[in-house]
Amino acid sequence: MKRGRFRLGIYDRDAWYARRLGSYIQRSCRGQLEIMVFTRLETLGACLACRGADLLLAGMDARGICGDSPAVQTVFLTETAEEEQLPGILKTARYQSAEQIWKDLLELAGERIGQGALFPEKRSGTAFIGICAVPHVHGDTVLGLVMSRILAETSKKRTLFVTLEEFSPLDVLAGQERDGAGPELSELYYYYSQEELTGARLQSAVCRWGEAEYILPVRMPEDLYRDGDAYEAEFFRRLAELGSYDRVIMDMGNSIWGKEGALRLCGTVFAPADAGPAGEVCVTRFRQWMREKGMEDCVVPVLMDPDLRKTAGQRSGAEQACRGRMGRLAEELLERSGYGAGRNQEETARAAGA
Repeated sequence: MKRGRFRLGIYDRDAWYARRLGSYIQRSCRGQLEIMVFTRLETLGACLACRGADLLLAGMDARGICGDSPAVQTVFLTETAEEEQLPGILKTARYQSAEQIWKDLLELAGERIGQGALFPEKRSGTAFIGICAVPHVHGDTVLGLVMSRILAETSKKRTLFVTLEEFSPLDVLAGQERDGAGPELSELYYYYSQEELTGARLQSAVCRWGEAEYILPVRMPEDLYRDGDAYEAEFFRRLAELGSYDRVIMDMGNSIWGKEGALRLCGTVFAPADAGPAGEVCVTRFRQWMREKGMEDCVVPVLMDPDLRKTAGQRSGAEQACRGRMGRLAEELLERSGYGAGRNQEETARAAGA
C-alpha cells in the first residue's frame, strides 16, 4: 500500500494557540505534511487509536493518552523549565512564536520527519540572481530582500535570499531582529562540509519574510572565508536542491573578494550604485572585470538616488521599501530581466558550465 503523507498531530488545551501553530507549520512545510490539530483530549485519543500519527506535538496534559500510544513519538510543549519530561520544547517563554516552536521541533525530530517529507521534489532548474554593490552604497540588501518577496508572491516561485555581506543587518531590515539566536549560514556550511546537511537542518535555519525565505547571515566575518573563498558554489546549489527553490537571490555585499565562484552561478547580477558619474564608473569597471574573468556580460546597473535608499537603513526598512519606489524598481528590474517568465533552463545551463 502506498505510504501517505507524514502525519503530524498538534494538541494544546488552548484552542486558539493550537490552530495558530498548526496553520503556521502547514504554511512552512508547503502542505507536504498532514497536519492534524486537536483541542480536546477525547478527540486526540480517538484519532490516535483509529488512525495513529507519525509524530505528536502535545501539551503536558496529554501525557496519559500518549502513554497509551507508545508507537507514537511525542514531543511535549512544556509549561516550565523545571518539568522533567523529555524531549520537550519550552512553550511559555515563546508563547506566541510559532516559528521558533517549528524550528525547535525540527532540531529534536527533524531526522524522523525526514527530508523526503519536507521536500519531496528536487528542482532541476534553479535560477541564481546576484546583487553586488561594488561601490559602497546602502540599499543592496534591501533591494535583494524586496526582489525575493516579489518573486515569491507574484510569480509563486519558491525563493531563498542569502547574503554574503559581513556584519549584515538582514534580520533587522526584515523587522525580525534575532539577537544572534538560531542557526545561521556558517553552521549550514559546516554541516555541508561534513556531508551532514539535510533538508530538516536547512528548514530549521530558514526564516520567513512574507512568502520569501532567508537564512541569517554569519555572525563572524571570518566564517565567510575559511578556505579563502566565501563558500564554494556547490554549497549554494545544495541549498537550492534541498529546499526545492526555484530562485536563489544572493547579496554579495560591497566586496567581490572570494566570491567569484558564487558570481559564476548567477545569470544576472544587479549592481546598485549611487546615481552620478562616480557610480557609473564603478559599475563600468566591474563589468570589465566580469568579462576578464570569462563570465558573459550579465551585469545590470541599478543607479539609486538618496531618496530611493532613505528607508534602507531603518528597522523594518525592507517592509517600507517594498511598498514604495524600491518595490516598483525591483518589479521593473525583474520584469526587464525576464525572471518569473521561464528563465530556469537558461540559468541552469550557465551554472552547469561554471
